[in-house]
Amino acid sequence: MATEEKDIVLESKKGSTVHPAHSHPNTGIVYVGHIPHGFYEHQMRGFFGQFGPILRLRLSRNKSTGKSKHYAFIEFDSKSDAEIVAKTMDKYLLENCLLSVHVMDDEKLDKHIWKGANQVFVRPDTEERSKQINEKVAELEKKKLEKARKQRLAEKKAKLEAISAEFDWDLVYGADKKKAGKPVKAKSKKAHKK
Repeated sequence: MATEEKDIVLESKKGSTVHPAHSHPNTGIVYVGHIPHGFYEHQMRGFFGQFGPILRLRLSRNKSTGKSKHYAFIEFDSKSDAEIVAKTMDKYLLENCLLSVHVMDDEKLDKHIWKGANQVFVRPDTEERSKQINEKVAELEKKKLEKARKQRLAEKKAKLEAISAEFDWDLVYGADKKKAGKPVKAKSKKAHKK
């Protein structure tokens, strides 16, 4: 029977296939909306745990800051527990917020609903990520500037060749790294006076 449940595939509104969000048919899932600030996973587990055993709890959070999006999904051990929670806690005033609580249908659930459930949120290291991005951008900028410099140099060479003038470009712009030899010493004016 467990294999039959896993083979069930639902169609979502977008046309992609969606697998059921939970494999056990007797569990009840409750949506809790308008959650006040400071009422997080630990507090929710203690508060809603009085109605029955909680299998999974997922408070939706912002990926970059980790702050609550003020809604959550709670999976109870039985559908009757979920219905009792929805009936008693809907429009419950908690810290000047009216909770919006209702039982979710299996068809309305997304397959990724429990992604990150029962886990402590770890804030991403934004400094490390921005450092990696800046290194990539700096490398691209160097390549872009080098390409633009070579293009300007080629245009200037073409103009001077058009008027048939000879000029040593390596002295002005520096030789390419592959062709570069020993550096040339500059002579000072004092050396010429002697």
